[in-house]
Amino acid sequence: ATPTIPTMKSTLPGILSAAAALSLPAPAAAFGRSKANAEDALFQDKIDWVHRVLAQEEDHRELPAVTTLFSECQGKSLALCEALINAFVRANAPLFAGLVDAYGSTEIKFEVKQVRESQDEDYYNVGLRTNLAETHVVGILNDGMVFYPWKWCLPSGSPAWPDTQALVDSHCDAAELYQNNVCCIEVGPWDCDVGTPLTVEGCCNLIKDSVPAADVNGNYLDCHTDPPLGSDSNPEDPGRVIIHVNSEGKVVHPPKTG
Repeated sequence: ATPTIPTMKSTLPGILSAAAALSLPAPAAAFGRSKANAEDALFQDKIDWVHRVLAQEEDHRELPAVTTLFSECQGKSLALCEALINAFVRANAPLFAGLVDAYGSTEIKFEVKQVRESQDEDYYNVGLRTNLAETHVVGILNDGMVFYPWKWCLPSGSPAWPDTQALVDSHCDAAELYQNNVCCIEVGPWDCDVGTPLTVEGCCNLIKDSVPAADVNGNYLDCHTDPPLGSDSNPEDPGRVIIHVNSEGKVVHPPKTG
């Protein structure tokens, strides 16, 4: 049977299923590793798989674009990650039509985004993943749940300070409490799907109403929208690879095309 190539809309499970049909190890479908890396026989496995697929196609020019997840980049430096991706694209030029020139240079566009950290200026904003229309909140898990990654630190005397010592002891971060006299509490998650997804404004109001007090910096919890890939604000681009790095320049999530 002719194996199928996952399309731009494919997810990682689809890629892994295609690899399973060819009896390849699953990690080979998740990312093609660099030939120069001694541990990377899996890179050649993926290239061989692509070549077998191409050999059975009558017209390579009609191949659909492929969403590739470069999981081997995680934990690597940005420079090494970009080198690995470029090596994979060059080795699989027929799957990346128009992105490899006659000299073997790639035209992949790297969009590097730094992940948010608690010391960022906009730390008090909660990200709201919207639907494609960017009108309602669906959450990063598509279940309406919205998360805030850090604790919310209240100054002593805040109207939201726990009103009994028992609540202080059970809810406040002990180190922050006794070293800095602030009460750092968990906030969220929030369910912004009440049978139907809430609007961006409605979800944000729900979040702000749940934490009405300012933090130690005088900021109140607020929101910013996070449109999904394929929306007007974040259109798909098969020639782009999105890479998330931390403040140390290390890749924190597997990059992917799109």
